[in-house]
Parts: sequence; C-alpha cells; structure tokens
Amino acid sequence: MDIGDANIVFKLKKRYRRSSPTQRLVVGLVSLLVLYLLWPSSKGKSASSFEDFSSQVLQEDSESADYEVKRSEVAYLALKPPFFNPSTLSLFNYQNGGNMMINRKDNKVRLVRDSPHQVGYLTSNLPIGVSSGKAFELNAEFSVNGPVVRNGLYGDGMAIWLSETPLEQGDVFGLRDGTRGLGIFVDTYKNGPKGKSHGNNNQFPYCSIQHNTDGIPHYDKSRDGANTEIGGCSLKGIYNAEGNALMRLLYIRSQGYLMVEFDMKSDGNWKKCVETTGVDLPESMYLGFSAETGDLMHNVDLFQASVYELSASNGEPVTSPDTVAPLYATEESSKEINDKADATKKAGNRRLPKRKGGPRRRTMSRLKRSEEKAKLKAKEQPSVVHSFFGFIWRLIKMTLYAVLFIIVSYIAWCVYRVQREKAKRRKQGGLL
Repeated sequence: MDIGDANIVFKLKKRYRRSSPTQRLVVGLVSLLVLYLLWPSSKGKSASSFEDFSSQVLQEDSESADYEVKRSEVAYLALKPPFFNPSTLSLFNYQNGGNMMINRKDNKVRLVRDSPHQVGYLTSNLPIGVSSGKAFELNAEFSVNGPVVRNGLYGDGMAIWLSETPLEQGDVFGLRDGTRGLGIFVDTYKNGPKGKSHGNNNQFPYCSIQHNTDGIPHYDKSRDGANTEIGGCSLKGIYNAEGNALMRLLYIRSQGYLMVEFDMKSDGNWKKCVETTGVDLPESMYLGFSAETGDLMHNVDLFQASVYELSASNGEPVTSPDTVAPLYATEESSKEINDKADATKKAGNRRLPKRKGGPRRRTMSRLKRSEEKAKLKAKEQPSVVHSFFGFIWRLIKMTLYAVLFIIVSYIAWCVYRVQREKAKRRKQGGLL
C-alpha cells in the first residue's frame, strides 16, 4: 500500500476518533442510506410495481369509461300502430299479402286467423342497410292463440325472416324458401315422426333457426327442418299464453355472433334459445313476418316490431357481445320472487316478502347510473392509495439523492483537506 494512501486512512481514523457521538451517528446513518441506494430493498420494488400497476388500472378504467353502446332505431323498419296511412290505406314501411288483416280496435296485425289453409305475410319495403347490418337488434311482439282444443292439436306456425331479397308467397310458413338469410320458425305442429324430428311432441311448439347460405331451398317440412337448423328450443306454453310473446335477436357481423331469446309471457323471464358464432348473413337484408294454417289452425297476431342499430359512442360498430351485455341485464321476475316467497312461507320463514306489481326491468338510465357509480368507486380507492404511496416514495427518493450528494461532498472535502495537509508537511520538510 502506498504511504500516501496509508496516511489518508490514518487521517480518516484520527478524525473519526476525534468526532463526537452525534457525528458518528450521522455518518452511520449516511452509510446505511448509501447501501440502501446501491442495493434497493424489495419494498422499493413493490412500491414501484404498485405504482405501475395502479397507473395501468386507472388507464384501463379510463378507456372503458369512454366506451358506451348506443341503440339507434332504424325508423324505416318500424312496425307499430296505426300500421297504415289512412289516406292511402297502405302500410307504413311494409308490403302485405295473403289473408293478412289489420285489427284497428286492438292495434294488431292478424297474419292468419283460426281458419284452415290461411296464409298471411309482411315484407319490408327497404332492407336493413349495410351500416346498420354490422351490429343490430331485432324485436318483435306477437301472439299465437286460438280456441282450446281437447286433442291439443293446432298449427301450423309463423316465421320471422331476414332475407337478401324480398320474399314471395310460398309454402314455408307462408313465404318461399330459397333466399340467402335467416329464418326464425315458430313451428306449432310436429310433422316428423318420433326419432326423425325434434324428439317427442312435448317439445312443441318449437323454434327452429334456419340459416340459408347458398340461396337454394333446403327446408324439409316432413322433418320440421331438423336436418338443416343451426339451433332451436322448445316454446312449450307459448300457445294461449297469459301475455304476448316477445322475441329478441342480436347479431354482430364481425364475429358472426347470433343470439335469439324469447319472453313467452312478457313477464321478464327471458329464455335464451340460440347463441352461436360463425353466422354469415347478407350485408343488407329485408325483414319479413309470415304465418300459415293447414288442416289445423290458430290465430297469429303481430303487435309491433323494431330494429336498432348498435354502435359505440365514437360511431364505430359494436364488435363484441360483451360490450352490449349490460343492455340486456334483467332482475328477477316477480314470478320467481313470488315462488321463492311461497316456498319460504311453507317452511315457516317469512323473511322474503312477495313483490307487489309487475316485474322490474333495468332501464338504460339505471344501468348507466350503476355502472358510473361502480367505476367511480373503483377509481377513487386506487387513486387515494396511489397518491399517498407515490408521494412517500418520491419524498424518500429525493431525500436519498440529497444524502448521497452530501456524502460525496463530505468525502471529497475530507480528501481535499488531507491532501492539503500533506502538501504543507512536504513544504515544511524541505525547509529543514
């Protein structure tokens, strides 16, 4: 070791022995802080990770808060009372044919009445446009009703169509099959024998979803379309139901997403019939409604229908069914709550009262308010924690940097003084 270096170490030790306990404590704390800066603890990393995570969460919440789905009605496809123009006696937005009648008193369109061999239909004058067809919702309110029959036989059924071209009268629930598009068939009479159709008669009335991709007739009446359907469900109980039946269809083109569901009594009890992807529908589609009777008969009444375009707040079409899920959230129906109340009452527990009145359904305004409250609550908690720990962490870092600067300055000052004293001694030695 060089003699000069040894003298520096000796001087530092000498100064340390001469220093007071307070000065020694300060030097020790400074040394610990230097070690802390050189080898950060896991807590420092955790704080930094928490800061990054909080920023990411807040950013994601901000992005999701900016996304909102809008439902815009396609007015030229609306079907609602009074249905026709009194001056021209022609229907608004639709063409009609067959035995269809308009009941002005009850505000409904009777596609067929309970007479044998009836056909009635409506087809839209204009198609669902290319823009609206990217993501849309179709709603229909209807009723299948008639006299009570002892043998339980009635028929034939009704259909809701989305077709590439306007349909003409035919033998598939009143219209002609063989056009690209989609058919929602409410079949009220089982034609096919057991084992070759949709199981036993207990499944009828039955909804069969038919997807035509090539424009060639495929529907086989003798098998009730069982060999060509992409899905279906039983609608048992829809005939002479207490309330009108509701049908809702949701389609998102980017995923070929299709969902069809029914509320058979208008009581808020929605039943999902079909949910699938990969359904490629024409870019523009005409809307149609039809019904027919054969030797068996019933009434088919149509009360209203509407189409809504679904788009994001920025005007872009909806691309995921998850973004529109809040639009269709429902609460428990009154029937479910009353059934639970009856069950608990029989068990001797009266804590669950029956709900008075009809079912409650979440409106758009209520959904928006609940979402905004949830997002605000989720934002507030991380932001407070993030701000507090962020401030503490910044304060610690600034303190450490300041202490490090003081340490470096102190060491430099000590080295400078030692070197200066060394130079003085050399000069004194030369004089001797």
